[in-house]
Amino acid sequence: MRRTILPSLVVMLPALLGAGCVCASPVLVAMPQCVSVTMQPDVQQIAESFGQMSTDAAELSFMQSMIRLDSGAIGMSEQAASRATHPELRQFAQHLVNKRNTEQDRFLSWILALYGDGAYSASKPMAVDSQVIRRLDSCNCGFEVGYMLAMIRHDAGALAIASEAGRQSAHGRIEQAASDVVRGRSDDIARLRNWLACWYGISVSVVGSGQCIQC
Repeated sequence: MRRTILPSLVVMLPALLGAGCVCASPVLVAMPQCVSVTMQPDVQQIAESFGQMSTDAAELSFMQSMIRLDSGAIGMSEQAASRATHPELRQFAQHLVNKRNTEQDRFLSWILALYGDGAYSASKPMAVDSQVIRRLDSCNCGFEVGYMLAMIRHDAGALAIASEAGRQSAHGRIEQAASDVVRGRSDDIARLRNWLACWYGISVSVVGSGQCIQC
């Protein structure tokens, strides 16, 4: 069986920021020495299972997975849009809420058209688990850092699923949607990594095993 290599995010805390920071006013604060968690097992299992699915099953699984992951991203970002310290991050979070709501609606309409009422009803987004928000509130390095690390973790899972799903799709629009997810999540991760480095001196390196980072 072909094994999917998922992104891993390793946090390193340099004493000084290196060259290349593009934000205006870096602010360094004391941070914990090591923060890491394992990527959600269900996300990893989904990404690894696409090669065993029929085309229809793979397309449906991809869209349902994106709807579920979008719900988590929306829930966290609604909090960050009003609570983040930096205005750039608040603006990013609000834009993400709008973008992911649109993405959810598009996937739901495709599921209804392609797979019928039963699949559509089973795919409707659920409210974000309140424990997700509580984890951001209890993060010992602050809500803003907790949100950015959680979103990197979240988007790395979506990126892994979309990378596999794009190879299985028979419908051009779903294949294009998977490509858009890969490109969009990669851009979001890069932006969040830059802000973490610029504002907090946290360097998040993407390497290739099955782990990722959360505060």
